[in-house]
Amino acid sequence: NGLDDDGNGWVDDVNGWNFVANTNVSTPSTADDNHGTSVAGVAAARGNNGVGVVGASSGTPVLSARIFSGSAVASDADIAAAIYYAAGRTRNGLGTWMAADICNHSWGGGAASTAISAAFLWATTQGRQGRGAAQMIATGNGYGAVTFPATESLTNPGVIAVGAVTHRGEMSDYSNYGAALDVVAPSDDAR
Repeated sequence: NGLDDDGNGWVDDVNGWNFVANTNVSTPSTADDNHGTSVAGVAAARGNNGVGVVGASSGTPVLSARIFSGSAVASDADIAAAIYYAAGRTRNGLGTWMAADICNHSWGGGAASTAISAAFLWATTQGRQGRGAAQMIATGNGYGAVTFPATESLTNPGVIAVGAVTHRGEMSDYSNYGAALDVVAPSDDAR
């Protein structure tokens, strides 16, 4: 309706926000952008609707904070803004709003960023209206050391670094590993 109905600073963000294009259109722009949608489906897809899939927490609301769009990637400052947004910090940074209880970050790599680290610290301690929002972060897909930002788990107890295991209980052939790894989730050997 062109209004900021929830007072969070983002107009018409009923389905989330695209931090690459700075718009409320957060749906995938290319077929390569479907990863987050798939992950959200595994977590929260509604069952009993004839589609043939049900999420682990069927029907749970999902909030999108897009940081990739085709070949474009949000800046470190915009990625930090997306983390703040998902955890419930208002756009102006002066207040909070009811956003996500748990945040999934199925991305990683690149150099460490103080802006992103600060956003994760705020999210885990002040997010969810002062209660802290857990941050689940993929360890990476290079079968090597855990990459940033999952390495935040070493210094931030609210960050949980997630790797992958096969149906045999063995580390998936792509999953990163090391001291920063907290938990593993079922996957396969295919990237």
